[in-house]
Amino acid sequence: MEKARSIKNQVHDLKKVDPVMMQVVKNGLDSIAEQMAITLQRTAHSPVIREVLDFATALMDTQGRLISQTSGAPIFVNAMGPTLRFVLEHSIPLEQWEEGDVFLVNDPYLGGSQHLPDIVMFRPIFKLGKLAGVCGCVAHHVDVGGTSPGSYTMTADSIFQEGLRIPPVKLYSKGCLVEDIKKLFLANIRLPDFVWGDIEAQLACMRVGERSFLELLDRYGSETTMECVDALMDYSERLVRHGINAMPNGRYEFKDWLDDDGVNDEPVVIRLALIIEDDCITADFTGSDPQRNAPINCSQSMTGAVVHYCLAAAIGADVPVNEGAFRPVKFIMPEASIVSASPPAPVVGRMAIVHRTCDTVLGAMAEALPDQIPAAYYGMSTTYHLSGIAPDKSMTWALFEIEVGGWGGSPKRDGLESCSAHIHNPANTPVEMVERLHPVQIERYELIPDSGGPGRYRGGLGIRRDLRILEGNAHLTILADRMKFGPYGLHGGEQGSLTEIILNPDTPKERKLPSKVTGVALKSGDIVSFRTSGGGGWGNPRDRDRKAVQRDLLLGKISRRIAKEVYGF
Repeated sequence: MEKARSIKNQVHDLKKVDPVMMQVVKNGLDSIAEQMAITLQRTAHSPVIREVLDFATALMDTQGRLISQTSGAPIFVNAMGPTLRFVLEHSIPLEQWEEGDVFLVNDPYLGGSQHLPDIVMFRPIFKLGKLAGVCGCVAHHVDVGGTSPGSYTMTADSIFQEGLRIPPVKLYSKGCLVEDIKKLFLANIRLPDFVWGDIEAQLACMRVGERSFLELLDRYGSETTMECVDALMDYSERLVRHGINAMPNGRYEFKDWLDDDGVNDEPVVIRLALIIEDDCITADFTGSDPQRNAPINCSQSMTGAVVHYCLAAAIGADVPVNEGAFRPVKFIMPEASIVSASPPAPVVGRMAIVHRTCDTVLGAMAEALPDQIPAAYYGMSTTYHLSGIAPDKSMTWALFEIEVGGWGGSPKRDGLESCSAHIHNPANTPVEMVERLHPVQIERYELIPDSGGPGRYRGGLGIRRDLRILEGNAHLTILADRMKFGPYGLHGGEQGSLTEIILNPDTPKERKLPSKVTGVALKSGDIVSFRTSGGGGWGNPRDRDRKAVQRDLLLGKISRRIAKEVYGF
């Protein structure tokens, strides 16, 4: 009863807004964000946007509050709102915004950009000379300068080594391109045609957002639309509070480790105390390691996005993604820590901490919701950047790829095989596209038997992907993890397999590569074998249904040895 009263007292009265109209406006706003996303995907030049879908689009109000956002990349949840508010409060105040302006920023310490390759852009929407809203987008670019191709430098000890750091600037002023900004930007990057093509794709998607939002305001009226926006934020808050209210009060602690930071061999620990009190939740990261002089540090906005995502996944309701959904969550993040880095700490490899934070949050939630939360997933998208120059010097090429692995087993089913999971959620770049655009060949692409953690519900399998350099020389940069600490199992389930990256496997030149490395020199004929982790198992393996074990054997997902020794088959 106390929890029910807490929800009632903290959410505004929604009866003043027609619920049918509120739903119509919500669908309209979601449709606009989706139209923006489709435009960006279809007009982008680089595969990392067009195929991998490493971007997000959003609408915000004049206060910088998130109204609607596409759900393709959860990593960008609540990313653009804080950046826009910083721009309004500290950089370019509202009264200086004019119709036709476009703002650009990629500073990770201002909120929306997660690392320097993520470029955030905003376009104000004016109606009858008055600012009515803002459309925004963020996208990963193939290069923004720095010491290494792709702006991935695993040896960086400062953000200044990672690329061009851009504060909020006007790229367009009153509809006119600011040529000096463009020249300065393109002079500092390696693939200007690709990057500027993607910038123009972002501009196109925001023009679509502007036009569609004005059409929505014309159709339903500005006042009615914005009343529905306020009501939608309150509605999202109520749904989230209701979901938290269903969880048992308590303090739930968990910790997990990153293998290392790529510079020192010591593990990196993330500690979390998840405190549930009625319809509020606090994520306390006190005790997490200090920030490192290595590029794996994480900004506050990214850590916050992980918690918001995990909470939404645990609640399971269809909560509209807007500012209201974030109100019930509080954070305690030690300054200058691995989860709340201070400048000039390098952050390009922040996904390593992001993935491990996701494992840590879900591990804590598993204490509160033991029959709902799955075991750990593969735990780190194996990211690599491969680049080279054609033998005839006619072109520079760059390949940015992300390899995924197995999901953790859950209380009701096995983990998915080789599927992007949770906070990252990248799409798969088709082999044909990779081979058409780059001088490489994919020689093996298959599931790895026995890689899923044994359990009543088995972890999903990881993948093996072998890539051969066909001509010329190339340089390889890797950001990976789970080579020392496998994805954990739950309730008696066993951990998933460890990640491996092997150069020239099954040859006299075979050698294992570290999880975080820059500038591995490759030549024509070299093969790099990426082998990702399987997910952790859920429940005692001896309790697994015998038909499921038999099916796994027939499909080659487990060996006879594992079937006998682990499952007792």
